[in-house]
Amino acid sequence: MNLTRILLPALLLLASACASSQANDNERRAVEPQQKKNPNVITRAELEAPSITSRDAMTAIRMLRPNFFTYRG
Repeated sequence: MNLTRILLPALLLLASACASSQANDNERRAVEPQQKKNPNVITRAELEAPSITSRDAMTAIRMLRPNFFTYRG
């Protein structure tokens, strides 16, 4: 009987702590980008953007990655 009085609130507290932690992780994932953008790779999705599709390759690269063609010497 006394064991039930102690275990039930402890289990409820533990369950609520786990539930709030999982909710915070899901919210954090929704805010953070799924994948970090590699500065050395231009993806297909970036090239398919409406502002890029009507341009030539050199202009598209300069718009997406302006530092690709800079000289550091």
